[in-house]
Amino acid sequence: MPDLKDETSAASLVLSRNHNLGHLLTAERAVWYVQILYQLLIFRRAHELAPLHEDVYEAVHEPLGAFQDDGAYTQAQYANDIRQLLEWDLIEERIELERLRGYKDTRRRKFRYRLTHETRAFLEWLEDRARDDLEDSGADTRNLLETVLSSLNELNRVLHRVGTKRTEEGDARRVLHQLTTLDQLTHSVTENLVTFNERMYGFLLAEFEVAEARQIIDELQVFVDQFLHQIYRLREDITGNLGRIGDAKAFEKIQLSIREMDRERKQAAHLLRRSYNDEQVTAIPAGLQDYYREDGQLDELCRRISHTAQLVWKRLYLRLRERERKSHRLEDLRARIAEIASLPPDVVPHRFLYELIAPAQIAVDPNHWTALEKADPPQPRLYRGRQRERAVEPLRVKQLHPESARELEQQKLDRLVSWLRDHVLADGEDSARLCDGRFETLDDLAATMQLVKAGLLNRGRKLSISGFRFEQRGGQDELVAGDYRLELDALNVHRKQKDEHGHAG
Repeated sequence: MPDLKDETSAASLVLSRNHNLGHLLTAERAVWYVQILYQLLIFRRAHELAPLHEDVYEAVHEPLGAFQDDGAYTQAQYANDIRQLLEWDLIEERIELERLRGYKDTRRRKFRYRLTHETRAFLEWLEDRARDDLEDSGADTRNLLETVLSSLNELNRVLHRVGTKRTEEGDARRVLHQLTTLDQLTHSVTENLVTFNERMYGFLLAEFEVAEARQIIDELQVFVDQFLHQIYRLREDITGNLGRIGDAKAFEKIQLSIREMDRERKQAAHLLRRSYNDEQVTAIPAGLQDYYREDGQLDELCRRISHTAQLVWKRLYLRLRERERKSHRLEDLRARIAEIASLPPDVVPHRFLYELIAPAQIAVDPNHWTALEKADPPQPRLYRGRQRERAVEPLRVKQLHPESARELEQQKLDRLVSWLRDHVLADGEDSARLCDGRFETLDDLAATMQLVKAGLLNRGRKLSISGFRFEQRGGQDELVAGDYRLELDALNVHRKQKDEHGHAG
């Protein structure tokens, strides 16, 4: 059986929780369920710990009616939702005895409902997540460290009088409260520093302009310098105060406070619940000293932030320089293109073209050479033995069949005949001049050339199969399609007549 007290164990996070909380968000009626539970939380905050069945319905039927197709949230639907929440152990019910009429009374209105501890914690977590979506609610680490310093001063002041004649009532409770507060604040400091370190990496993924990047670099450098400087200064003050709560005398006073609180809790066992672990509380001073000491966990986190800031600043700087270089090169190219475009048509920029192709002549050859003295030729590469390379498998030869070739030719011919009917010879016409057709784009002229080849080459047999033929009438025709022109012999297109057997003659 896994140890549930081990904070690093996944069993401590899963086994003690109500697994039905996961069903709450994945259910089809999740909005209805959460609205009812959240209304119970609102009643609880108004000091109504267990509201009546009908009071909850009066509070939720109007907002939930907006999610209904007919705009009405009925009592029957509300009762089914309540029953499901009870089956999931998300709420508890008890009978209102004053409304009970008899042992046969089955009305739901006699019940009161109360949130379980697990459900209330889950709803508060949902509230925090919704609040984080609207605005960043993270506290500044420097404010947290100042709060840690204030709590340490208060803890030292109370510990100084514990066990003496100046002890006041409630000092034991104040000691344990300050210790647990210091532990929680330290966890918050760690979480904020890790989050801040993660957020700085976002600068590497975000898109930015050149002017904006310069501002980011300057602000990042100033902010990190001031931020880390203040953290180190506060850490020194905290370390000085931690020494007074870590000695043996302070340890005895903390144990005395624990025993005093145990006696007070036993006197009201049903009202005061144990909210801490004795071993964890006594280990807090040593844990705080390890965290805030020099080269401790706080220093390690600050060093990571400093390293991340330098890395982010370096990458932003390199990206800025790269963008500036590309920008300048584009400006130079545009200026040079505009300059060449403004030259007269008979002027050729020989010197510019020579410099443009100069790198291809190995102008940066490290060997000495002149127009008269040639450099030594490059030496052949050193043979390092045969390397094992995976043989490239050749492409398989496709199996071609005459039928597939004829089918492709027939498809091309069908497309040409379809174009002929759409642009030159309509269905009701028997003949037309090719130059009278409708030509709009260069593709129409290309289709005309393919059609002429099919109708003239090899005595026009290919086009004759489709029932058309060409006739040369002498002279030249000019076909115009936008800015394109095509000159060819004057041609007439005729539709071949069919005989009594349906064959084209």
